[in-house]
Amino acid sequence: MDFGLKDRHVLIIGGNRGIGLEIAKGFQDQGATVTITSEHASVFDAQARLNAGGGPRVEAVQFDITDREAVTAAFAKLGAIDVLINNSGVFWDTPSDDRSAKNYDVFVKQMMINVVGTWWCTLEAVPHMPDGGRVIFTASISGRLGSPRHAGYAATKHGILGMVKSLAKDLGPLGISVNAVCPGSSATDTNLKSLPLERQQLAVKNMALHPGLLDPSDHVGSYLFLASAAAASITGQTITVDRGQTCI
Repeated sequence: MDFGLKDRHVLIIGGNRGIGLEIAKGFQDQGATVTITSEHASVFDAQARLNAGGGPRVEAVQFDITDREAVTAAFAKLGAIDVLINNSGVFWDTPSDDRSAKNYDVFVKQMMINVVGTWWCTLEAVPHMPDGGRVIFTASISGRLGSPRHAGYAATKHGILGMVKSLAKDLGPLGISVNAVCPGSSATDTNLKSLPLERQQLAVKNMALHPGLLDPSDHVGSYLFLASAAAASITGQTITVDRGQTCI
């Protein structure tokens, strides 16, 4: 399916692995000009893998989205941006029975990455975005539900959904739409390492459609749609891709 994205510049924050890497492949296959970022040097390995597959050349930039000055410097060099995808995020335990300084720091760091960093990337992107620009956040079904031992993560994803609605109102007069995708339980490296087997099994049990953790590639179509002309009048909304996990 052609989503009409050829030659559009798509910037994917957190495009080095998992859902972000699959999103990058999807936009590259559509003929878009893609730039991926990460704080990790693995972003250059991801770039090489994407470019080995053919299609428009993918660029890569390394910076930490919690470093405000680094974000500002990076965006100053990126040029015009048609689509910004805020996909960077971490999924860390913050158990409610742990009052250690370490647990406190993990909660705060998670908030800095998942919320503050993505908010600042959006603010830096806006001056480079034309009328018709798109901002798409990766949220989570944890932004609609609770998540045991992950109060910090759930808080960040609830925060993203609120931020999407507020930014949609702020950026609407500029012709920029702001939406979110809420992935259900997916077979990313992060989830497979972090979620106990019983939690994975419960997620599968609660899916209304055919069971099984979603593949990261299952989410790509939602991002392509929200970036396309077909979604020109959609803003402040969330698309949940979870095989009915949250409808039961």
